[in-house]
Amino acid sequence: MDYIKRNYPAEFRADEKSGIIEGVPIVFDTPTDIGGWFEETIVKGAISKDIIKDVRFFWNHNIDEKAIARTVIPLDKLGGMELTIENDCVRMLANPNRKRTDANDLYLAIEDGVINVMSFMFGVAEERWEDEDTDYPKRFITKIDPLIEVSAVNFPAYATTTINARGDMASE
Repeated sequence: MDYIKRNYPAEFRADEKSGIIEGVPIVFDTPTDIGGWFEETIVKGAISKDIIKDVRFFWNHNIDEKAIARTVIPLDKLGGMELTIENDCVRMLANPNRKRTDANDLYLAIEDGVINVMSFMFGVAEERWEDEDTDYPKRFITKIDPLIEVSAVNFPAYATTTINARGDMASE
């Protein structure tokens, strides 16, 4: 199976007190242009809780490097991450270990607003196409499996993602 990466503009927040990074790596029912070749939409319901297993958080899909966080680690632990399916998106909370240079550099780039978009890597289990006989067909992804990773990225495919950094979990 070939895995696909999709990037979205995002709003990230960095909160000096906690180091928590929050974002929206996946949006539903929002068409985007894929290289001028076709329009793509991730359909609401395309992601289910059962595929959010061991998903990792990276910077620019650099899966050859250490993950910044993982969903198998609880959010209250350093390196922990949660992904929550909401009505119009998938929301991410990550608790990176800012003693790590890579995690701190990413956090600071988000805090500065230099990194403000997210993306994800996934496999397509089910899809449907419309307008295939035109120069600009429409692809609807109806089931994602597997969900490999989410990333803070420099360049998005989808314009409606967000990411930010916020305060200390202990003080909330």
